[in-house]
Amino acid sequence: SGTVGATLQAMTFKKKSIAFSCDINHFKIVDKYFDLVMEYILNNHLLSDEYSLNVNFPTGEIVKGIKITNIYYRDKKTFYESVGENLYIARRNINDNECNEIGSDVYEVHHDNVSITKINKTNQFMEG
Repeated sequence: SGTVGATLQAMTFKKKSIAFSCDINHFKIVDKYFDLVMEYILNNHLLSDEYSLNVNFPTGEIVKGIKITNIYYRDKKTFYESVGENLYIARRNINDNECNEIGSDVYEVHHDNVSITKINKTNQFMEG
């Protein structure tokens, strides 16, 4: 995403960075729980210039917890649709409800938890 891209760019300049994301029209949950999430990040010393944080909020109206997560990869669900001669659009069939990887960002968000994933420039999640 562009938000994550901006945080990775900040890493180039050794700046600590966080990408905050939520589903469209679900901003109330961010407003309600933002301070709690920031407190968690600061109290657990999660900010670093070695990685960025990707924070995702659940789509519901409550937060049951805050989880350190890994990335749920969706790369096998991408396909390309021809829209003209030598012109294609990348599309994804996403059914995140099928995700049963406990501890992944997608799983935790769909189970009413805020997901915090440490990511680096190689797009690899970082343990702990």
